[in-house]
Amino acid sequence: MPIVLNGSTGVITGIPVGGLPDGIVDTDMLANNAVTSAKATGIGGGKILQVVRGTQATNYTQNSSTYADLNLSATITPQTNSKVLAFLDIQVQKSGVNYHGGFGVKLVRTPSGGSATAVYTSPTSTEIYDYHGSAGGEVFDREKFPWNLYDSSPNGNGSTAITYKVQVSTYTSSGGATMSFHHSGTSSITLIEVSA
Repeated sequence: MPIVLNGSTGVITGIPVGGLPDGIVDTDMLANNAVTSAKATGIGGGKILQVVRGTQATNYTQNSSTYADLNLSATITPQTNSKVLAFLDIQVQKSGVNYHGGFGVKLVRTPSGGSATAVYTSPTSTEIYDYHGSAGGEVFDREKFPWNLYDSSPNGNGSTAITYKVQVSTYTSSGGATMSFHHSGTSSITLIEVSA
């Protein structure tokens, strides 16, 4: 088929697929948003697709090695084959005298209408561990602890919302000692979807 330039419209016809020389089309010639995710297979993965964040609304106090909800969660709708990074920032206040104590976390993934799956579970209830000693009175210690977690198989499909929630378990050597989460600061969870 011959190449034809229409002098009235400026349209060129007759160029076959692959008929342009290499390098003739550069980035500046592409329209904004012209390359869709489906066509970007050669660009490589690792692109950030979306970011969502959740915060803990109310204070929560616990003294138990059984995992319980921290009232901290965030919901994301990931695409097929993407991954999810979860960044936790846990604010905790430990109170008591002359005791050993610590806490662990569990990250639970639940798709809308589906069942819950633990993405990460601390090896013990004392993954974060501390000792308090005092000559008398009560010890207060307000600190934030980060967790950087990775869900390699969120099983997203681009339309199903998936909720990630945080649970905690605690340990103290004294029955009167407690762990208070949120208290004077705000715990948070940040979810980042990354393309495969």
